[in-house]
Amino acid sequence: MPKRLAIAYPGDDLSDEAALTPIRPRAAGAQAIFLLGTDAARSGCNRVKGGVPGAMSGTPVAYGSGFVRFNGEEGANQSRLDTRIKQSLTNTLYAAYRPASPTIDPEAQPVVWSTGLGFALNNQNEAGNRTSNGIALWTSQAGYLSLSVATYNPTTETALPIVFALTGIDYTIWHDFVVTIGPTLVTIDDLTTGAHAERTVTAGYVIDPNGSSIIWGDSAGTQTVRDGIGDHGVAAIFNELHSADDRAATHAQFRERQRLASPSIDL
Repeated sequence: MPKRLAIAYPGDDLSDEAALTPIRPRAAGAQAIFLLGTDAARSGCNRVKGGVPGAMSGTPVAYGSGFVRFNGEEGANQSRLDTRIKQSLTNTLYAAYRPASPTIDPEAQPVVWSTGLGFALNNQNEAGNRTSNGIALWTSQAGYLSLSVATYNPTTETALPIVFALTGIDYTIWHDFVVTIGPTLVTIDDLTTGAHAERTVTAGYVIDPNGSSIIWGDSAGTQTVRDGIGDHGVAAIFNELHSADDRAATHAQFRERQRLASPSIDL
């Protein structure tokens, strides 16, 4: 039986942000649901009842109706959402997202979310080197959404990143992306178009979490290559795997929220 909707709202008008009271989600495993937009207080409000509140860091480029525009640039212009939620061994993460420009400068790749620092992709089978463990999702080039997930072999003490991309994405429109990270399989889905990509975890390896919390809109490290600008509408973190039915039901609700918050945002 699918868990269905991720969060219940007190009324039909999801565009009335002030009336959206945190209510315990029907889907177990919900750690955080942030409905970004309007101002810092509402964007940092965790809509999961009893959930850890997030914190807006820096000054976003813009607060819009149903979205925040983050700038990952290092220094004074950097902005992001600190979710204060740490990566789990099992995660499902949703992101309503669109880069500010569909043409991605390779020297300015907008980050959707990450656990910061060097990204897992820097761990190329280096024995004992786990300094860049964790997860990251970013726009690596036009039409590409890249994912890195760190894994580790406790027997050989080697780190092996899972790195792959969802391709052919039309970044002139908004998308509802979802990533699932489990003990044997890692997936990316574009719930807006139905595109899918996946990779299996290599035998003998386990998911290797980073101790830092998940941050939205920035790498939080000194990586000028990933300091691009992106628009973010929904940020949601679950510590369990969602089935296809769960993902479809959650997408339907997030899509409705975005549509009502701003008719131009159609997931």
